Amino acid sequence: MPLNPDAALSQAGMAKGYALASDEFIVAGHVAQSFRKPGDDSTIYTAYCPINVWTPIKWIEHAN
Repeated sequence: MPLNPDAALSQAGMAKGYALASDEFIVAGHVAQSFRKPGDDSTIYTAYCPINVWTPIKWIEHAN
């Protein structure tokens, strides 16, 4: 997966020590990207925010 270190969601995931689990995607007017903890595929962490509004970035966790 390509990593864009200048992208807000990628930066937020890297700051938490997460690895990419998806490209960015659009859902209901929001841009989102999923991550996982390296070596742990049991939980997915998804960052999201309104399109073109990069703060605050919110997170949800869900079982993989």
